[in-house]
Amino acid sequence: MSVGGDAVKSDGYRLVNLDTGETLADRIRFARGPIQRLLGLLVSPDLESREVLWLEPCNGIHTCGMTRSIDALVLDNHGVILAFHQRVRPWRIVPPIRGGRVTVEANVGAISPSDAAIGTTVGWIKIGDPV
Repeated sequence: MSVGGDAVKSDGYRLVNLDTGETLADRIRFARGPIQRLLGLLVSPDLESREVLWLEPCNGIHTCGMTRSIDALVLDNHGVILAFHQRVRPWRIVPPIRGGRVTVEANVGAISPSDAAIGTTVGWIKIGDPV
């Protein structure tokens, strides 16, 4: 499991609530380079229903140029959820969250608020590995 660390160049990872073991997303796309993070979902194909975009380092986002709303989690260095922004509409700016290290973007409703409450710890693990 990791909250940060080296860049992951391939898929094969899932987002997990480490407090409960619940899988929050079946697939993660990683955006770690500055251009990847700046453009985020603007240039990426649409996310699948149980897929998220992991932006690191990132503690604030924008939806300028987007045509759909998104949900976004902001995590600290240890994977603790600091904020859960729901239904961020196009052409909005979500200011940086103090202490934030990672932002996870998802389709609206893809991550249940009850599985991702503020203070919950999440991280990514390789598909097939136990929590």
